[in-house]
Amino acid sequence: MRSSQRFAPSAYASELTIEIPPGTAGSIIGIRGCNIRRIRESCRGLRSCKILSTDHAHLVGSKAAIEQAVGMIEELANATLKFKAHSRPNADGSCGVTFSVLVFAPSEYDILLTRPSPTATRHLERIGSKAQYPWYTYNTVNQESWPPPKDNADALAELSVFGSKKQCVTSASLKPLGGYLKTVHDKYTGSNQLENQYVVVSVGKTYFQPWQDIGEDSSMSLDEFMAQTPKMRHQFSTGGISATHVEAAELWCSYNGYKQRELVQTMTLHIQNNESPARSISSRTQVTLTLPPGVPDWEAMTADDIASLELHFNTAPQRLGFVSMHTADESTLEMRLAFKACIAGELIVPDDLLEQVVAAWSFRKPGACLELDPSCNMKVDAVRFQATRVWANAHYTVAIDEVMQSWWGKSDDATFWTIQMASPAMEEVGWMDVTRDEFASEVLELADQGHSLLAAINNVEVFA
Repeated sequence: MRSSQRFAPSAYASELTIEIPPGTAGSIIGIRGCNIRRIRESCRGLRSCKILSTDHAHLVGSKAAIEQAVGMIEELANATLKFKAHSRPNADGSCGVTFSVLVFAPSEYDILLTRPSPTATRHLERIGSKAQYPWYTYNTVNQESWPPPKDNADALAELSVFGSKKQCVTSASLKPLGGYLKTVHDKYTGSNQLENQYVVVSVGKTYFQPWQDIGEDSSMSLDEFMAQTPKMRHQFSTGGISATHVEAAELWCSYNGYKQRELVQTMTLHIQNNESPARSISSRTQVTLTLPPGVPDWEAMTADDIASLELHFNTAPQRLGFVSMHTADESTLEMRLAFKACIAGELIVPDDLLEQVVAAWSFRKPGACLELDPSCNMKVDAVRFQATRVWANAHYTVAIDEVMQSWWGKSDDATFWTIQMASPAMEEVGWMDVTRDEFASEVLELADQGHSLLAAINNVEVFA
């Protein structure tokens, strides 16, 4: 890490800007800013610690505090690089690499970046870390772009997962994406480090966060915006889904022959093993409990009731990549294809975890995260309560979840909806165990069904 140090007038305070390795900024910040908070709290005399961009951090404080903070940042960066070298992609495709294709709907008009609604902003603040720069969505303005963008289906057909990590194209459809999906299959097939692979279509909205302040009063062409997008941070949010959207989704399911299953209520604990290396396989565990039939909600459960339940464990899924579709106007929801899997490895769970959860439940406050005993080597990062209504036909499922989630270190919780579509047959087989042609065909059919569902949710006439 190289640095440029600028001394403040005081002999006991200084500023330091350091370079950080590419791809480590998110890990240094941590989930909801947890690592940055830990650095600030641990380094006495540190007045400020900020990630300025994807490759720079800025520190202000006493010299001793800055030296300590630099050491902690280096430790986080090195751990991230080591993790990526061992459990992320190699050149031979033995393990996954995060990939992203952003498909923008063609528009003949210029666009204008705008701030999200207050409701969306609150949801973004709860599900992510505190933003140094604001989030944006985009709208079209009444000014024709010159030259107008085209539906560049040929560019979409020529994309490869072996190219840039984030790629942007314009297209009204995902149908030309078959070749790209085949390269995704080629990249991961044969890996013995990935298991339980699945693809899911999610409904929501993507927000963009530049690494610097930008003006909100100047328009740009869609091509200009797409050129800047790979340098921006993205956040997919379901906070804009309303009860009206859910009603439209269920109407679409009923009209298309889907049958509703019984309501299932679950509680999922996202657990961090404090004794495992940061971001290692055994450090991230999901524990799920199912509410017994006849019990109205989780608040009716006593500690003894919790003790009678069975815990189901699995490692937290790894995000391999995304294909997302984008349209102007915050009120118009979008869809995203998420490719996920679990990294194979031993799942280490303490024998007394159920007892720890029961003890934490006995003094839990409504809406607050569970806090395990300080002597326990595990910490609950988040608690997620889900009431899931699944609609299914012979080929696909649509899961509509009403979610209440609370996080460690946050006083308030978030309530929101999620709408997801999946192919159980593809999940059961595992998409690495089918041919590349079968994989591409299955994903495109899933995307086509998802696009029809999305059209209904956005009140587009699909029943003609």
